[in-house]
Order: sequence, then C-alpha cells, then structure tokens
Amino acid sequence: MNINYSKLLSRTAVVLIAMSLTAVTMTSHVAAAAENSSSVVSQSGSNDPISHPNGTSTTVQTPPVDYLTNKTEVGNTVLLTLMKAEESSADISTFLNLAAEQIGKPYVFGRTGPKSFDCSGLVYYCLNQAGSSVSRTTASGFSKLKDWEKITSMDDLKPGDIMFFSTGGKKVGHTGIYIGDGEMIDASSSNREVVQRSCVTSYWQNHFVFARRPF
Repeated sequence: MNINYSKLLSRTAVVLIAMSLTAVTMTSHVAAAAENSSSVVSQSGSNDPISHPNGTSTTVQTPPVDYLTNKTEVGNTVLLTLMKAEESSADISTFLNLAAEQIGKPYVFGRTGPKSFDCSGLVYYCLNQAGSSVSRTTASGFSKLKDWEKITSMDDLKPGDIMFFSTGGKKVGHTGIYIGDGEMIDASSSNREVVQRSCVTSYWQNHFVFARRPF
C-alpha cells in the first residue's frame, strides 16, 4: 500500500495557510475596533474600572481573543484524517484487485486459497491479504461481524462491501464481494470457480439479505 505523504503534507499546508490568513484578518479587525472605540469590552462583555488615590480611574483591558489556537495540533489532526482516508481508499483498492486476481480459480468447499476457494474462503483470503485481519468463518459468520457497518439496501452498496444471500435453505448461505456497477466477485459452487457476475438479477435481488462494510 503506497501512501503519497508529500501530497498529504501539501494538502495540510494549504489548510494551515488558510486558517492562518483567516486568523490574522480577524485579529486585525479586533485591533482596529479597539483603537476606534472609547472603551475596550472584555471577554465577559464588561469593563473593570480600577480607582486611584487621586480620584481617577482606568479601565482594565482584557486581551483580545486568541483566534490562533494550537496550529500544530490542528495540523496534526488534519494530517491524520487525510492519512486515514487515503489508507482506507488504498485498502479497498487492494481488496478489489486481489478479488479480481482470483477469477477463474477452482471452487473447492472449505478452501481458503490461494489455489482454490469456497465463497467465504475467498472473502477471508482477500481481506487478510489486503491488511484486514479476520478469522476464518462461514458466510453466516461474516454476516454477524457487527464491527462492520450493516447495509440493508442494494441501492446503498459501495465497492468493497461484503454481500450476503440466503441459499441452500440457510438464512445466510452465500457471500460475495461487491465491486460496483451491479457486479460482484464470488466463488460459485454452481460454476465451480471464482466468477465475476451481476448481483442485480432477479435471483440475487430476491435472495439478498444484507451487506456489511469492512473498510
């Protein structure tokens, strides 16, 4: 997985420059307002007069609000957010590429690759190779991983989602990897191999249970 840190740092620099310019402008406005005003309003909205022995009084001026909070901390937060988004995108791309590389390999019940697969074995292999550590389980087992977001409608599917179908008399008896445009990659027992095919035919729509989003 290759992350372009230079690009991420450039994006962060742009964000920080914009924040700094905004802060400078706001601070200038505060200073100008203070100069043109006969009194300075404190952060609490009132002046605090102090009496002197000669009967005169002065006003304690509260320093203007510091609009520049902690730029370093903000910059680190932005950078981490960009890095996480980049990593997630890279993981999904790797995951889908791995699934595509298995097309044509034999279906063998209970196998997890790399030479042959069953439906859940294909999902298990591709997830682990893409950097998502999961335990070997069945299609039904994967469907119960609540850490993965549940997708209840085919209209909301995104590439990389794991689809679950009711087949063979089981509530969840088959699983496949959604790759977009109404297509999935799955290890098919009827075709005896890993295939790419439509998942929006009447058969699959009628047997669709839900999907989960591992990335």
